[in-house]
Amino acid sequence: MATKIHSISCNLEVLQMRGVTIDDIKYYMDFLSKILKKRFKDLVPLSFMDTQSLDRLLTLYEVLSKLESVKGFGRHVAEYNQKMFLATLFVSRVALYLIDKVEDLELEPITSENEGNPDIRITINEIDIFIECKNIESAQFSDIDEHRKIFDILETYMDFPHQIMFSYKTTPTIDELHSLGENIRKLVGKVKISGNIINNKNFKVNVDLREMYGNPNMTAVADMITENIGSGDRVPGHAFMEKGKTFLVDGPEIDYKSILKTKVKSAKKQYVNNHIFLTAINTDSMLGVMNENIQCIESLFQPDQNTRYSGVLFANNQCLTSDGKWKQIINPYAVNPLTDDITRIFR
Repeated sequence: MATKIHSISCNLEVLQMRGVTIDDIKYYMDFLSKILKKRFKDLVPLSFMDTQSLDRLLTLYEVLSKLESVKGFGRHVAEYNQKMFLATLFVSRVALYLIDKVEDLELEPITSENEGNPDIRITINEIDIFIECKNIESAQFSDIDEHRKIFDILETYMDFPHQIMFSYKTTPTIDELHSLGENIRKLVGKVKISGNIINNKNFKVNVDLREMYGNPNMTAVADMITENIGSGDRVPGHAFMEKGKTFLVDGPEIDYKSILKTKVKSAKKQYVNNHIFLTAINTDSMLGVMNENIQCIESLFQPDQNTRYSGVLFANNQCLTSDGKWKQIINPYAVNPLTDDITRIFR
């Protein structure tokens, strides 16, 4: 069989930042091409000019190469597609975390006809536990058009080099934005140190003093999630860098708890009767206030409702790759309750 030839482009500095060589890239791509087959071109980048595209390749190779010998691997790889990429990758990463901590592991386990089809089965002390993984795509809440409109108006009042960060709870009107712009320009002229210059029920404006404008020839827009250090509220936003100015904006306020509840409830369709059942949720892109999100899940657990859930796990990149902590939300009314041996592997 002829070797598949892939035409790639690389930034050598980017490769050096991750400690990989061109030969490494070739090796990883040959492996992924063999595993993913026709879906390879849709899932694997061919240009590595930045760390983001390179990290996608490295992460895919790491998880799939280490899971290749796991039972159900072929069924799991078949789930990979462009639309479900992040959701399937989260399943892979949870499985990779568990692989050396359990007696047995199966991906996309085969269950009887009338049962659910959860993502992972693990065995601990001869007890089978089923896990359904959920990845919530928070990009759907990020309104680039609204944020661009806000920037275009407020930028006209930014006759200074300082960075502005604007947070809002409800979408401002055009008149409100012009009034706000005039106020920002007036207040910035009196600012001595960086900090909040406006902070009311709906708007917060923070100024970060800078001595000079940035490169006027550099233009960039970046998606981001900002977190309020005090409240812990995480909201979607964008950073605009144009005309030597930097403007960060996030909002509006989102009822993320209802989204989370819907996602958790949808997982119960994958329940396997008379077995411990867990739902694992990726929190890297989670919005809202973490404590409130936990409370809304706990409110689902009632003596006569949702008893098939043994618990819900919150997992982020840190706990999947290093010694970060999983958050375990245990259902005290579960028909099949968790045991200490199970909760221990997520501590």
